[in-house]
Amino acid sequence: MRERLILHYSPLVKYVAGRVGVGLPQHRAGRPRSYGIFGLIDAIEKFDISRAIKFETYAISRIKGAIIDELRAIDWIPRSVRYKAREVEKAYAALEAKLHRTRPRVRSPRNSGSASKTCTPSSARSRS
Repeated sequence: MRERLILHYSPLVKYVAGRVGVGLPQHRAGRPRSYGIFGLIDAIEKFDISRAIKFETYAISRIKGAIIDELRAIDWIPRSVRYKAREVEKAYAALEAKLHRTRPRVRSPRNSGSASKTCTPSSARSRS
């Protein structure tokens, strides 16, 4: 019975994992689904019919929670550091808007005009 419920509600895991995984790097895109299956199994085991809520509503929160918990567990950067980095980015954006500037872009060596700064005359460059 449990296996049939898991198969029946597995599209719910795909839906939640897709929404949670939007901001993740591409190499981690498949992992939220496997984490979500654990959340679905947990929801099936702990669902209380007497609580007058739909199973889907309960399962979505359990699935999302399981995905987020696992992603946090494998993340090597503490949440406080990520928070501080976001705050720094916000401060940069506010200063750029206030000063009407943008950050300087790093130019690649190919496009930086380094050939014009070498000692080779331009006529020699065009012949080679």
